[in-house]
Amino acid sequence: MSTPFAPSEAWKSCVEAVREAADIASSFDGRLSCDPIPGGVRLLFSHPGQDARALSIAVHEAGDGVRITARVKEEEGEALSAYEGSPKPAAAMQAAMRAIGRFYGEEVRRVSRS
Repeated sequence: MSTPFAPSEAWKSCVEAVREAADIASSFDGRLSCDPIPGGVRLLFSHPGQDARALSIAVHEAGDGVRITARVKEEEGEALSAYEGSPKPAAAMQAAMRAIGRFYGEEVRRVSRS
């Protein structure tokens, strides 16, 4: 029988920091929305006349630290590692903001070319 996962307080703080970063980012453009998911957040970029695309950012406990990954739902392949290190909320928020910025920039360029 497996032992249920008991997340650490540091991990919980990092998850909250990632969610806060997504909430901040979504407040700047009405095309970007966010929803919490287990262990992270899901962002959705929707533009009139275009297919919506989603980005999931997840926080994983990794030994004494955390690993933050970002994955564009519509793309195949592995999730990109956005951060791996100490479970510090500020670092988690910065990593999430960088991942969101890359995703948002790519999406704006995608709809601009259409």
